[in-house]
Amino acid sequence: MNAMRQDAARSARDGEELLFLRRWLANPGKVGAVLPSSAALGRLVARNVARRPDQWVVELGAGTGTVTRVLLGSGIPADRLVVVEIDPDLCAFLRRELPRARVVQGDATELRALAGRLGVDASRAIAIGDGANDLKMMHAAGIGIAYRAKPVVRQQATHALNFSGLDGVLNLFAST
Repeated sequence: MNAMRQDAARSARDGEELLFLRRWLANPGKVGAVLPSSAALGRLVARNVARRPDQWVVELGAGTGTVTRVLLGSGIPADRLVVVEIDPDLCAFLRRELPRARVVQGDATELRALAGRLGVDASRAIAIGDGANDLKMMHAAGIGIAYRAKPVVRQQATHALNFSGLDGVLNLFAST
């Protein structure tokens, strides 16, 4: 029975990756990666998310919901989690697969307007980007991190990290 569950989980993951790849191929300028984030990344993020009852968690670019599932499973209340995705097909998938999550179709580059609609203070946001298309979002956030970014982005960011991985981003805040 355990092998059957593992096969079903693998098949579901493969289906999500195929959906994500199809959406990237349809619009590579809007979908930021070729494959969805991993559950390992989700666990790393979940371990480092503040969990005060008055705080919101806003996930930008939720894709197929891998990180969203981990956040919900780690105890982030669904009524304090907002999931933002620009692609309408991925939004429909998220709404179907994660009915407890509040899914908003929106553009992360419009962070200030999006935060206003949600009643969230954009100046308390942390935005991570690597290209010129991320600058508007990074400027709207309280902290903009250039991660493995082009020089124009590194020059305009609050912080710049080149090769230290996401752990480096998290350690940056632990040391400040």
